[in-house]
Amino acid sequence: MKQTFFALTVLFALSGSAQFMEFGGGLGITNYSGDLVRGLNFNTSSFAGTAFYRMNLSEIVTLRLSATFGNVKGSETPIDALAVERNQSFNNSIVELSGVFEYHFLDFKSEKSPYNWSPYIFAGFGFVNLGEVPPNSGVNKLQTVLPFGFGVKHLISKRYTLGFEA
Repeated sequence: MKQTFFALTVLFALSGSAQFMEFGGGLGITNYSGDLVRGLNFNTSSFAGTAFYRMNLSEIVTLRLSATFGNVKGSETPIDALAVERNQSFNNSIVELSGVFEYHFLDFKSEKSPYNWSPYIFAGFGFVNLGEVPPNSGVNKLQTVLPFGFGVKHLISKRYTLGFEA
């Protein structure tokens, strides 16, 4: 079973200007695209939640450790004769643990910075537990993941940051 996750996440961080550590959480969606559902189909989207710990290694580089909890579902779309015959579906709770490096294009947290926002990119490594998988399916419930994407952060105050990422 090939699975790809597309997550839109709104991150809300309890942080501080020029602080080394940040804690926060986020709300977003998970979406499956693979053999059973091709492309982005919002009928298979589910809500997800994230908790994270972030270490600011410099003004523009950050290490983020996060745990995401959500649900992934999919049901066969009858687009060909094999899909009609196969008639597969699934609905799994997932837990993902990952570590990513973030690179901010602007130094938005510095007191001297003229910006209170910054676009950023992130990439890293992690593991996802797929929950229950069918016996004899050949699918391991623990899979490696390569989270990557982009986002924008806005410094609301010295203690709070609001972000959006995909």
